[in-house]
Amino acid sequence: MMNPAMPNRVAFLGGFPPRLCGIATFTQDVCEAVAGARPTSDCFVCAVNDRREGYAYPPRVCFELDQENLESQVDIIPHGIPDLPFTDSSCHKARFGLSGRRVLLTFGLLGPGKGIEHAIQAMPEIVRRYPDVIYVVLGATHPNLVAREGESYRHGLERMAGQLGVREHVSFHDQFVSMDELKEFIGATDVYLTPYLNEAQITSGTLAYLFGAGKPVVSTPYWHAQELLGDGRGTLVPFRDPQAIAAGVLAYLDDPERMRATRQRAYRMGRRMIWPAVGRMYLESFQRASGARQAMAQGAIVPMRQAGIPYEWPGQSPDRIMGLDG
Repeated sequence: MMNPAMPNRVAFLGGFPPRLCGIATFTQDVCEAVAGARPTSDCFVCAVNDRREGYAYPPRVCFELDQENLESQVDIIPHGIPDLPFTDSSCHKARFGLSGRRVLLTFGLLGPGKGIEHAIQAMPEIVRRYPDVIYVVLGATHPNLVAREGESYRHGLERMAGQLGVREHVSFHDQFVSMDELKEFIGATDVYLTPYLNEAQITSGTLAYLFGAGKPVVSTPYWHAQELLGDGRGTLVPFRDPQAIAAGVLAYLDDPERMRATRQRAYRMGRRMIWPAVGRMYLESFQRASGARQAMAQGAIVPMRQAGIPYEWPGQSPDRIMGLDG
């Protein structure tokens, strides 16, 4: 059986920087991963815009689409992640002035759907047992939310932390960090929290990054979290349940052996999600799609012959056309 040829041109459809969202970063990363795995292929992007005026895209972007008019179909391939070493969090904390602290982290663009308020409401119970704990909320407020409401959501979270008496244990970093900075924050993390509110969330780049780095995760059971955190690879808690979040965090902090075992299971699965592996999966998907397209094109001729349907071939016989390489 002849193996289909690798494609010479590969198009990626999705958000793309300078648009600020996880999917935009993901599209850029996977495009570069495939381009690195297949340097002879021409990789370009059709960027999906979330605003009418679009963005000032780099040369990699050749086309633009309005997301309201977009319908797409995708293969299921793991969300790619950077290949980070399995390290002890204490090695990274000094850079942020967090030496000796137990670090909880949530990162990503800030907005009401992230459920950060429920994690903050869990903090008093956690702090009572571990007074050295700090919850780092890393990420700028989503630009669409800022355009509508300013920073009212972030300010509300800060007030909540103060009212609960844990303001000194919650640290907000209002910034869109570089990948190098993010790797340092990931390294410093002891437990990662994703208290998201939308059960139908099919992917989370932030979850994938921390999970693949071997960090214990306490998360609400949205779809991507259910997929990754089963079989002892993390902890799922009910939506909008601060007490359950606190219990999940404390179960890890109370039991270092459980934390270690969870980290190892997550890190092992994460090896299948690093960008070089994901780049190869995309190329294999493209190769299968190319082969299926060729088979469909060839197979379409056979039923017409078998059915005795007359057909006028323009300029060439069917045998000659079937003998051409696709």
